[in-house]
Formats: sequence, structure tokens, C-alpha cells
Amino acid sequence: MLDTGHLMNANPGLNTEREGLVYIHQALNRHGELCRYIRGIHLNRSLSGAYVWSHIGRLPKDLLKKYVVRFGTSYRHILQIDQHQA
Repeated sequence: MLDTGHLMNANPGLNTEREGLVYIHQALNRHGELCRYIRGIHLNRSLSGAYVWSHIGRLPKDLLKKYVVRFGTSYRHILQIDQHQA
């Protein structure tokens, strides 16, 4: 399964859909023959680089609280990174 949003998350330098599209095409070209094994595509976008860069090297401030709070904080953090936009 090719998840285009997850692939875009691998490059936090992407700023536009166009850059994302070019990046996806380059990745597919690099993988050549392996592309024939792609059986489906989860087509979505994720341009979360600015958020990722602003959070490198630090944990969300609510992370050390009780489990339910940590879960909610972690989930919100993940949704900011893996945006699943149309």
C-alpha cells in the first residue's frame, strides 16, 4: 500500500502540494521495479514540516501527566504530523 501522506511526512522540507507531488514521483522512480508491488494507494497529503521542525528535540509539555492525558496529548501531536488532508 502506498500512503502518499506518510511518504510526504518523510520529507519535512515539503511546503506545497506541487513539491509533494514531485517528491512522490522521485521516490517511485527511485524504487523502479518495486513499484509493481503497489496494490493500492491511500491518497492524501501531509505538509506538516513546519510543525515537525518546531518540535524536534522536545516533547509536548503535557506528556508527563497521567496516562489519559498523555494519550490525548500524543494523539493531538500525531494528528499535527500525519494530517490526512484531501
